[in-house]
Amino acid sequence: MRALELVKDRDTKTPAPELVQAAIGAARQQGLLLLGCGLYGNVLRLLPPLTISDEDLAKGLDILEGALA
Repeated sequence: MRALELVKDRDTKTPAPELVQAAIGAARQQGLLLLGCGLYGNVLRLLPPLTISDEDLAKGLDILEGALA
């Protein structure tokens, strides 16, 4: 498992739960399921299977990158 904590400002570290929800929605439209978590709902949890192929991993990361853009 890996997690990405999204914040509005790196200095103040203000949580950005709306960005997490937007990324989850954008990724879902392209077939990638993500989980939101964290005390403030500003963490994206990534749970790829241990047996994921390099091709599937690259595809998922491309979708994630697009969802976060």
